[in-house]
Amino acid sequence: MRTVHHLLYSDEYIAEAQSVVIAQNRALRFIHQSWWVWWPPRIALVGATAICWTAQLNRAATLTAACLLFTFWGEHFGRRSLAKARNRVREKGTTTTVSMDENGIDTVGARGSTHLKWEAVTLPVVKADGVLLMVTSASGLWLPDRTLAEGTPNDVRDLIALKAKRA
Repeated sequence: MRTVHHLLYSDEYIAEAQSVVIAQNRALRFIHQSWWVWWPPRIALVGATAICWTAQLNRAATLTAACLLFTFWGEHFGRRSLAKARNRVREKGTTTTVSMDENGIDTVGARGSTHLKWEAVTLPVVKADGVLLMVTSASGLWLPDRTLAEGTPNDVRDLIALKAKRA
């Protein structure tokens, strides 16, 4: 059984892959993909600022208002750092071919070729629209089903079920 994916490293693919990898890391998902991390503290800070102003505690009101502004600043710079990371992807604008069979995963792209044995793949994540092959806890290879050039999505999932090691 052999499957082949053709990955075009476009802005959309890189953003999608980044989002899928972040979703697998609990801390990163908490920071970057959880709206409730930012909004309840903001609501509390608005309330604290209002209470301080009505009690004529101007320094405390100014401090809580500044903290409120820092929450927006932090969210903005978090998104900006993710965008900078996407812009630093060296393969951007190139096409990479990923073929999988019983012997391993072969990757051929503009920057060279590699062969990865199945033993190196830990915790593969099967999603409804593709497969994420995690090599380390912070890096992985996103293979969406729409990029399949040879084989079927079921072939990919069967191969991963047979060969990838479970942690």
